Amino acid sequence: MYKFVLVSLLLLPLSLLAQPHNLQVASSLADSLALRLPLHSDTARISTSPTDAQMIILQAIARRLPVKITPPTADASDFLYLSPVVLGVDYSSISKNDIKRTISVSLSFQIVSNNVLSQPETFVLSLSDTLTYAQAEQINASSPDFLRNQLPAPTESAWEQFLRPAIVVATLAATVWLFFSVRSR
Repeated sequence: MYKFVLVSLLLLPLSLLAQPHNLQVASSLADSLALRLPLHSDTARISTSPTDAQMIILQAIARRLPVKITPPTADASDFLYLSPVVLGVDYSSISKNDIKRTISVSLSFQIVSNNVLSQPETFVLSLSDTLTYAQAEQINASSPDFLRNQLPAPTESAWEQFLRPAIVVATLAATVWLFFSVRSR
């Protein structure tokens, strides 16, 4: 018993420092979107296209209400028409070691009531956090294709960008000048 408690205490800091996976963050954002959808019955009647990205929002709605998928051509009186969800991951370099990850979810929907389509409404949610390049590479490599993006190159410091090349050029110029000045004597 004491060994189990000791091991769990030793592993606690590791789990606190771990960054959530892109799919976990997108699922959390989808849960927030599902809470905002105007679903007023005991079953969510939804018409949509079955894509991998769409399944995230459908699972989020299903955690709230039972879901019944309705074909777009069905003669249902009231249902929710979901346009394909747009999931995106954007990485931007902050420093040489850190990268900013922004995951966004955009969902457009229309309510069909008595065979009349309402105006489209759109919800957009995003979440940003900071990762190290090693964490970002690992998370990005293990993410599904629709939650994967190219990582930017690390930003260089002023030393790497200006001073190091200036020192190399000055050293090369001094070497050439010394070579010709010693040779001419």
